[in-house]
Amino acid sequence: MAESWASDTLLEGLVAATNGSVLPSAMMAAGIALLSLWLLIRLRRRSREITRRADGRRESLAGESSRSGSQARRDELDAAMVRIQELTRECAAQIDNRIQRLEQVLRLTDDRIRHLEEQTSERDAEVARPAGPAATEMVFRNPPAAPTPPPPSPHMDPLTRRVHELADMGQAPIEIARQLDEPTGKVELILALRHASTA
Repeated sequence: MAESWASDTLLEGLVAATNGSVLPSAMMAAGIALLSLWLLIRLRRRSREITRRADGRRESLAGESSRSGSQARRDELDAAMVRIQELTRECAAQIDNRIQRLEQVLRLTDDRIRHLEEQTSERDAEVARPAGPAATEMVFRNPPAAPTPPPPSPHMDPLTRRVHELADMGQAPIEIARQLDEPTGKVELILALRHASTA
C-alpha cells in the first residue's frame, strides 16, 4: 500500500508539474521505470560477477592449496629420501669397518695357527728322532716315569688344590675347566705355574 500511495503521489506531482497534461507525466513515469529496470539489471549482473569471482577465487585457492599440499608432500618425501641415503651410507661404512676388523682378526688367527703348527711339528720331529737303535728300544720298553707332583701344600687356595688333584688323576685342562666351571686359561695357568715350580 505504501508503494502504491508513493507512486500515486509521484504521478500527481508530475501531473501538477506538467500543468495537467498526461503525456509528459506518462513519459516521465516510463523513464523512471526504465531507469529502475536498468539499475536492477545492473545490480544483478554485478552480484553474479561477484559470485563468479568469489567462486573462482575459492577454486584457485583450493587448487593452490592442493598444489601447495602436494608440493609439501614432495618436499617431505625428498627430505626422507635424503635421510635414508645418509643412513645407508653410514651403515655401509660401519659394515665395511667391521669387515676390515674381522679380516685383520682372521689374519692374526691364521698366523697364530701357523706358528702353533710349526711348533707342534718341531716337537713331533724331536720326539720322532731316535739317538740310535738302543734309544728306540728304551723308548718303547722303558718309558721314563712321569715326575711325581709334589703334594698340595696347606696354604694353597681350594681352587688350585682341586685343579692339581684333577690333573693328577689324568684329566685334561679343558675337562677340569668344565668340571669346575672356570675358564680354561685359568686352569692352564695354574697347571703351568705348578710345572714351573717343580722344574
